[in-house]
Amino acid sequence: MNANVSVENVQPFFFNGNRLYGCYQAALGRAQDAVVVLCNAFGDESLRAHRAYRQLAIRLNRVGFPVMRFDYYGTGDSAGEDAEGTLTQWRLDTQAAVDEAKRRAGVSKVILAGLRLGASLAAQVAAQRQDVVKLALWEPIVDGAAYLAELQEAHEHKLFYLASGAAATKSARPTELLGFAITSAMLDELQGFDLLKLTSKPAQSILLTERLESESTKKFRAHLESLGARMAYESVDDPVIWAEDPDKALVPHNVLQAIVNWVNI
Repeated sequence: MNANVSVENVQPFFFNGNRLYGCYQAALGRAQDAVVVLCNAFGDESLRAHRAYRQLAIRLNRVGFPVMRFDYYGTGDSAGEDAEGTLTQWRLDTQAAVDEAKRRAGVSKVILAGLRLGASLAAQVAAQRQDVVKLALWEPIVDGAAYLAELQEAHEHKLFYLASGAAATKSARPTELLGFAITSAMLDELQGFDLLKLTSKPAQSILLTERLESESTKKFRAHLESLGARMAYESVDDPVIWAEDPDKALVPHNVLQAIVNWVNI
């Protein structure tokens, strides 16, 4: 089957009082008994991952899964400005997206998948629900403070490059990171963000995939296992698309296929 066949099946729409934008792809052929909801990364990383997410949706659709992608409030084609984004709001948006996906697919089971901060939000939302049967975490952010420091470093490096070596002014409370506004409330949420604080397993079956194992994800895997989750782990040496030049529009085929294979078990 040509990869473009399922692209024609995309249904764009607004939901949740027309505040949120989504794209739904009904199952091709015989449908699986669960719908997959893809949770976006944050800011610049989301832009760089857009093509990969689209390809992931196509591959999942090809093996019979209805799939929904969506934009959080204040991002993409959803209502609101980027300065209005908060983790609290995006968790609510994810809850709304899950309910909408189930309604459209006519199923009771959900599979959540996400990259970076999207994976982390998916884990938090899944821990609050009983209908998430599988959870695919692609390079999840475990420690929000460390992630914020990483974003700040990348931002300063970009300013240094664009300003032809001029020193960038470092701020403990930035108002913008890599071209996206960030509020004081969002900074505080990220500083206190910690997936090791989860007190219940997000799903019975969880996939964690990353390029190189980090100490934080090692601890997170152990924590999820202690909560009773059945863990699968994949180390896949594919391009780090969220940090690559967006003009390359790279697609990490191996990690996408690893996710599809695991979801389709």
